[in-house]
Amino acid sequence: MADIPSPNPSHDVQLPPIYRSLEEIRLRKAQLRMELQKDTTHMRDMTHTLFQKEEVSGTPSQRLVGFVTKGAGFVDGMLLVWKLYRRFHGGNVPAKRRSNGLLGLFGGGKKKKKRRK
Repeated sequence: MADIPSPNPSHDVQLPPIYRSLEEIRLRKAQLRMELQKDTTHMRDMTHTLFQKEEVSGTPSQRLVGFVTKGAGFVDGMLLVWKLYRRFHGGNVPAKRRSNGLLGLFGGGKKKKKRRK
C-alpha cells in the first residue's frame, strides 16, 4: 500500500492510498475495523462516566451544600430562560421604546431628559 507523494510537502493534504492487490484492501479493512472498535469502546466508556450516578455525600452539611448549589443552578437557568423569552418573544414594549444596550441583550438605564434653557 503506497501513498501518492504530494507535490508540496508543506501542505497536509492526504490523498487516497493506491491499492495494488486484494490482500492490501483486506489489510486496510482490518486496520479500519480495529480503529473503529477502539473508538467505539472509548465512546462507550466516556458515555458511561457521563451518566454515572454521583455518590451520595456522607455528612448532612455536604448534602445541604449540594442541595443549595443545585438550587442556585436551577434558579440561574430559569432566570436565563425568562430573560431570553422576554427578549425574543414576550416583550410588549414597542420597538421604539426598547433600549438596545449592549448587543441588544442588556437594556440601558433610563435616558436623561434634555433641559430647556
